[in-house]
Amino acid sequence: MKISTKISLVAIASAVAMAPLFGSVADLETLQFGHTSLAYQYTFEGTYTAADGTGTWINQKVDDSGVNLAQNPFPTALTTQSSGFDMSSKMASFGGASSQGVAGSGLLASETINLGTTATVEFLVSFGNMTTPGYNPKERFLIEGANGTTNGRTTFGIVSQSCDAFSNMVGGPSQLNLIGGTSDVAYAQDTWYYVVQTFTVNAGQITINAWVADLTNDGELTQVLTDITKAFTGDISTTYMSLGRSAGAHTTTQRTAAVADLDALAFYDSVLDMDTINEHFNSITIPEAGSAALVLAFAALIPVLRRRRK
Repeated sequence: MKISTKISLVAIASAVAMAPLFGSVADLETLQFGHTSLAYQYTFEGTYTAADGTGTWINQKVDDSGVNLAQNPFPTALTTQSSGFDMSSKMASFGGASSQGVAGSGLLASETINLGTTATVEFLVSFGNMTTPGYNPKERFLIEGANGTTNGRTTFGIVSQSCDAFSNMVGGPSQLNLIGGTSDVAYAQDTWYYVVQTFTVNAGQITINAWVADLTNDGELTQVLTDITKAFTGDISTTYMSLGRSAGAHTTTQRTAAVADLDALAFYDSVLDMDTINEHFNSITIPEAGSAALVLAFAALIPVLRRRRK
């Protein structure tokens, strides 16, 4: 049976238009979910009730009874579900409700999160317009776990006082720049970043490594922290995890909120190896095999059609 080249060309063009030409957040989240050391995952997918921001979208996805999130606004601002980095995903959008940043939206996991003496935290983040708050602490908190020890901090994401750098503050109070500041990856608003941080606790110290990529501008995966050691007390656990606001906001209003979008947040109870980190990064940035094949087939048929027309 003879098949029309024109029909074939139209069919392939339609398939290419429908297929993702790049990897996707959904691909990343699938890899996260399939990893044996995944402890907690927040994809922000699921049902969403606009009136109060509730629904399955703020449940963690590892199991049905896991450490779910709840709205934690001050005074009334809700964290909202929005379209994510690409069409395959939804995200959580956090808004600081005042120029000082004291008020703002947040999500809170009130159950204990335990990661032990090894851990990896992985997520996508984009920053909105923020100015230096006039209230202490002046930093804007995005991902923070609560715990009461001096060198046991578990702040995995905090925007600097000058609102031009994004850092972690794990262990002692010093901040390590992930994006902006001393990092090799520049800080910019309305730009999506892929962030991975690994932690190993041993003999009262924590060793930190981190990688970041600017997804919006097709940046390379860059190691921004290499074997940084700090004093650390205990293990990587927290009585609750707060997103969008400091965990201190659970009991006090004297904390500043971030203006940011967050997606594909995953906590692992192991240090991910470099092969896995590269695989996860590539899942967002490299075309799937099926899509690539369609593009090649489409390109191959163009000269055939041109010859038929002569």
